[in-house]
Amino acid sequence: MAQISEYTNSQSPVRPGDLRSNDRRHRQLQSAFDMLSPPVFYERRRGEWLSLTAAERQGYQAGGRVNKEDIGQRYLAFRGKPAEAITKKETIFSELENEAFDTTVSAQVYMLSYTLYQQADDLMTVSHEMKLLKLVPGFKSQTNSELNAPTQLEALRRVRKLVCSHAVALARVVLATRYSSIAEGRSAVIRARLLDANDPTAAVIWGLTFKAIRFWFSSLTDKAALKATMQRSETFTQMKAILDDVMADGDLTAKLAAISNQPT
Repeated sequence: MAQISEYTNSQSPVRPGDLRSNDRRHRQLQSAFDMLSPPVFYERRRGEWLSLTAAERQGYQAGGRVNKEDIGQRYLAFRGKPAEAITKKETIFSELENEAFDTTVSAQVYMLSYTLYQQADDLMTVSHEMKLLKLVPGFKSQTNSELNAPTQLEALRRVRKLVCSHAVALARVVLATRYSSIAEGRSAVIRARLLDANDPTAAVIWGLTFKAIRFWFSSLTDKAALKATMQRSETFTQMKAILDDVMADGDLTAKLAAISNQPT
């Protein structure tokens, strides 16, 4: 019967995540997200949000909603597997599921990784270009000497999901440099500061992170193979090494002092 439902509905083919929507771990995560303040709706099956009443949706107006696919991908990137989070998306419901959906991890940590991806993604858009260029002016440089060559930012925008996934992983490195651990309480504090337009935390994190990405991109000999290069797991190792150099060269202590040191 399950096979029939999987293959007969050509309008809405069953995805690996659909088959895991009633799994105990996703029910647990849905409950954990529901206990956040404000609560966040964890959509564990497609269309679940639409099945809620207007009053039920109103209860999530402040916290919003997320779907399990996005949460799994963002958290996997946060764990240091940014390439796999994008290129092996379907395996977050099979061999990578234990890493992508760890029920021992606080929902606050998942939301931190989700917010980091959202902010990186926003910075990569055309509408926020000036904001990113203010943090990393070098992105205005052209990729080569040809007359109509794209800028570095324009080239990276073509593989935006991979760039943002790597940015999340690098942001985690910056935060790990500041703190010994990033658990529930600290994740909540960091996320609140990231979302505060008047707080310097976001500028510090993204300034360091995207500077490392820019230096990595500048060092590539074959920029035409950017997508294939970013799909390799070793790329994050290379970026992390560059980020370590970026943090060593700058006044890191003063910069990281801008990030709250409240206890977990």
